[in-house]
This record gives sequence, C-alpha cells and structure tokens, in this order.
Amino acid sequence: MTRKKKSFIYSFVITVIFSLSTNNTVAQETSEVAIDMTDVLTINSPSNKFKSIHLQAHKGLPRFGAHNQYRFINKYNSLGLDRPKNTLIKEGFTNYANMVKMKYMARYYNDIDNTYITALTHENRDNKKDIHSFTAQNHLLRAMHTLVSEEIKRTYFCDIEKNPKCRFTGKWGGTRDEFVAQEKYATFVAANLEELRNWSVDFFKNNDEIGYFVTRHKFGQYDFDKGGFWVQLPPHSKEYFGFGILDEAFFFEFFPEESFENAYLNSIKNTYPKILLPISADKAEDFLNNRGIDFNSRRPTEFIYSAIKVRIVYKELNTANITIPSPMFTYQFEDRIIEFYQDIELTKKIGEISLNNPVYSKL
Repeated sequence: MTRKKKSFIYSFVITVIFSLSTNNTVAQETSEVAIDMTDVLTINSPSNKFKSIHLQAHKGLPRFGAHNQYRFINKYNSLGLDRPKNTLIKEGFTNYANMVKMKYMARYYNDIDNTYITALTHENRDNKKDIHSFTAQNHLLRAMHTLVSEEIKRTYFCDIEKNPKCRFTGKWGGTRDEFVAQEKYATFVAANLEELRNWSVDFFKNNDEIGYFVTRHKFGQYDFDKGGFWVQLPPHSKEYFGFGILDEAFFFEFFPEESFENAYLNSIKNTYPKILLPISADKAEDFLNNRGIDFNSRRPTEFIYSAIKVRIVYKELNTANITIPSPMFTYQFEDRIIEFYQDIELTKKIGEISLNNPVYSKL
C-alpha cells in the first residue's frame, strides 16, 4: 500500500525492546524513600557511573503523552504530590530523551574535540567541524546534569571548595576557571564518552520504538440512542501534559500504513472530531457516579484517558538550525484497539473502541 505522509500536532506535548528489568521498589540515591515501581520500566545503566533510566510504563511498555503526575488528595483534603516518584520519572524521561538525541547526533559527536572545549568566534563560526564540536559539547554537558552518579558529578562538575553541596552549575568543574574546566572536560571525555556513546546505540534499536500513546479526552452527555459517550479526539486542544518536548517530537507526524489508520487520519481533520465510546447505560451510570475528582476544581472530572499501542519511527535529524539539531520521528498504530480509562493511572478501564468500525460524529 502506498504511504501518504500527512502531519498534525497532537493535543499536548510530551521505551521498547531493550534488555530491561523492572523491580517492585527502588530507593532513590539521595534518600531512603522506597518508591513503588509497579508502573515503571527501567533501562539499566551499563555502569555505576551513570544512573539507570526509569520511565513510566503501561503494560510493560514505555508510556508517552499524558503522564501520571502522581498527584492525590491527601487526608487534609488538599492537593498532594508523590515528589520522589514524580522526580524519578521526570528525570528518567529527560535522561532517555538525551540518550536518544546523543544517538542521532552521531555526526556531531564524531567531530567533537576530545581535549579542548570548543568556542565559537567570528573566525570559526562557519567551520562545520567546530560547530559540531561546540554543539555536541553543550549537549553532553546538559545531559550529564541528571544522568551521572553523585560521585561523578562531584568529580567533574562541582567546585567542592566553593560549592560543598555540589549544586550543578552547568560548567565543567563547576568553575569559571578555564584551565580547571579544560582539565575536567578532557579527563571526563577520555574516561566516559565512549561508554556513553556505546550505550546510546541501544536506544531505538532498529530506529523504532514500541510504546503506548496516552491521550486525555473530554466527554459529554451519554447518548442513549447510540449507546455511548462521544469523546473528543486530538488535536483540538492546546494543553500539554507530557514530561518534555520529546513527546511532541514523537507524535508530531502520523504516518499511516493500514487502511484503518488512513480512515482515522481523515477523521481528525475536523476541528473538533468526536468518536463514539460504546458503553452500556448501567455501566455509564456507575462510571458517572464514581468519577475521580478534578485536582483543580475539586469537582467530578470531565476527562477520561485513552491508551493505544504505537510504533515510533526515527525519520531524520533536523539541522535547519545547525547548533540546535533535533531528531524527527513519525508514528503509526500497532493495534486497532483504543482502550479508555477513567483515571490517569490507567487502572480503571471503562471501555474500548475498535478502529475497524469506529463511529464518528457527523456534527
């Protein structure tokens, strides 16, 4: 079947056939707080010099799109947040994004100066190799902010005498002293860059990734004639619920292969497309009477969440701005079934839609 490339932006911004291991609990490096890992997928680090990467998961696969932020209403009827777990997942998503970017910035990293920090000046601003080196070094520095162990951070990124708590300053050696910075940079690169680049190759094996795309939908009144709820499809909303811009990059361009995907693509050309979620009247009543609470309004929520299995495929590295390269991706459905849940945790399923015979609103 001939592929037709059409793009649209999903409603919100923001892993995988790797060798992965998931544990039931984990203790953060900086605290003794045990974290429930039942919805977490772990990509093990090749070395204790770098942190393992923890991603939010659904059915054992990485979850993208609308993430669970681990918020709850506490016993005082105020908004609570599981900060250790939220931090673990947000940090893991950042580290994952940086490792994917490192892989696809290979041309840049091939030109990196392993000994000296590259500065761009009027003399070399048109030198492609220097631009590559400068850009790769900046990416490497930013990526190490959350990826390296505490010991490595203190060794290469902190001025312990001036900064005993080792706050990451965004400078090699944590100092403006260019001689110290050069020394720390060269030593770090010699000891770690090859291992990091080798690890980055493990991400997006075969240049694709299988995961779940989660979307937040608003639903209206129950339609007794049709026997279900009409739910809005993206991209009508401009709200974003992901942990980072990589979500938007992954789901920027829908690239259908199957006929049912093309039909879905045609349906979402409308400004406010809707699809029927079949559900019996008694189950709909039970759902409406047992909805969760919206964290902002403290009233019963007007939203539900869908999850569909997708394949994300690497397309190319966008170098329109040569100093800010960005990987570009397409995606397609791996399943014809969209499952719907009443909670962002994806634990309370209320129904599903088959894209073999969906019912779209004509309004």
